[in-house]
Amino acid sequence: MFLGKMNKKMTHFFLNKKMDKNTPIFRYLDMDSFLQILNGEFYVSKKKRFVDNFDAGKNVSFKEIGTNFLRVVGYENAIPQKSFDMTNVLDVLHNSQEYLTSCWTRNEDDYLMWNAYTLSNCAVCLKSTISNVVASLVSVDDYSIWCSPMFYDGFSNLGTLEEVLFRKQHMYINENEVRFYFIGANLGDAIGNDVGKSFLGTYLEVKADLIIDKVILSPKMRGNSSDVLIQLFEERYPFLKKKIVKSNINID
Repeated sequence: MFLGKMNKKMTHFFLNKKMDKNTPIFRYLDMDSFLQILNGEFYVSKKKRFVDNFDAGKNVSFKEIGTNFLRVVGYENAIPQKSFDMTNVLDVLHNSQEYLTSCWTRNEDDYLMWNAYTLSNCAVCLKSTISNVVASLVSVDDYSIWCSPMFYDGFSNLGTLEEVLFRKQHMYINENEVRFYFIGANLGDAIGNDVGKSFLGTYLEVKADLIIDKVILSPKMRGNSSDVLIQLFEERYPFLKKKIVKSNINID
């Protein structure tokens, strides 16, 4: 994987060349998180807060990496395509606990995603694009921003240490994830550095009218709640007019 550079003012933004910057992406949010975005605040947590210890970079062992690899490629193909020092892989995974991370998906209005990533009936699926997410962020000059789809190949085709950051276990393949990393310091020093250990996440200033292309309301909302919300949001935020829709999923 080679990350091609795309500048945003003074911010260094690197996008995987396999992706188009206009790719539609989606984020499933409970209502309080959505309201924060409307208020100009986009919360990004550190990776160490992830529930999956493997993805969070915590308690990862050679055995886990090897098992994940074999599950994908099989024993008969258990020779990595490129020689790679697994000690370095473990180091990168461990250090990545401190990286600010935002997870999106290419799955729109997906029932499994609603169940897995929203906690209440009152939730939304926010639609944006990669370029709009980056354009909407204000005052992120202190970060290098990396964006790539996640790969679920069991670390079977590594070329650079950066690629480790965009690997997950094969069981998550249906998430179809697109991930952003916001890494302090310049890109050349980012890998291996522990930065900002004193907090678990931060709010980035965001322009809501740029990051929001469409809002899909949860299919779990009861009664006429969705109609009420559409009216309230369109009255309070004129830029949302015609952008809020009900889910196409019928769970009655």
